[in-house]
Parts: sequence; C-alpha cells; structure tokens
Amino acid sequence: MKYLLILVIIFLILFHYSPNNIREYNKNIYHSPANGEIIKIERLSNRLRISVYLRIYNNHTQYLPIDSYLIKEMYEYGSNNFAYDINKSEHNQRMVYTFKSEEIGYYNLILYSGFFTRRIFSLVSPNNENKLVVGSKISYITFGSRVDIIVPYNDRVKILKREGER
Repeated sequence: MKYLLILVIIFLILFHYSPNNIREYNKNIYHSPANGEIIKIERLSNRLRISVYLRIYNNHTQYLPIDSYLIKEMYEYGSNNFAYDINKSEHNQRMVYTFKSEEIGYYNLILYSGFFTRRIFSLVSPNNENKLVVGSKISYITFGSRVDIIVPYNDRVKILKREGER
C-alpha cells in the first residue's frame, strides 16, 4: 500500500510539472500553445483551425503562441466526453480565449476538458493595456484534454507540422 501511494504521488508530481517554455522565438512564427499531438488541421473559410490533443503524459500547461493582448476569456459549461473525439468533445466544458496580436490580428484558443477532467485553470486575465509575451503561461488543464488554435488564414500562411506530428 505504501509503494502504491508513493507511485501515485510521483505520478501526480510528474503530471503537474509545468516547465517554462522559453525558446528562441521568431515573431513570424505562430508557436503551438500546447505540447501534444496535432489530430486535425482544417480550413474554415478565411480561418485555420489546428486541434492539438494532450495525452495523459503530455505537459498540460498552455503557453502564449505569439506576443498578444488578451481581449476576452469565456468559460462555457458542458459535458465531459473524450477530448480525442472532435465531434463529441465540441460539447465539453471549455475556456475560450480571444487574443489580439500586432502580427496576425485576432485569434482564438479554445481549451476543452476531457473525460476525466473537470478543471481548466486560467492563469491570465483580460487586460487590453498589458501585452503578454510569447511563451507566457496562460492556463492549465488537468488530465487528457484538447487545445484548438483558430487563426486568420491567407496565402502567406505555411503550416510547418502535419496531422499526427507533435
């Protein structure tokens, strides 16, 4: 029993580990806000939606993908389906962030809770005067979950990763 408790504590410490995501950034590259697997890339008229699934062993902290201002955040209540199933998880609990960047304009991050998840923790507040810098921690989702990035799309946009890649 004692060893099981130790394993559970080690698992929880590793699972909730939230490293700084600071790297060399290029302001012309929109970085992924989450460390997971791209499960879908789709074009929605003049917008691009990229869905990133976070498995249980992925870091579940979300980071700001480009220097931006947080314009709005909205929490929406819903069910708790598996986040990997895009059609069903559209009805899950979620946090919707609206950001504005000087480089790309307005964009959204949508954080979906998963089957086991009941919490999305926001680490930022809307403030049109304070610019958030790329790599800043913006939120945390417990256990399996998904992050959708919805950005403006034009002919200059090039996707550097494909579905199935991290």
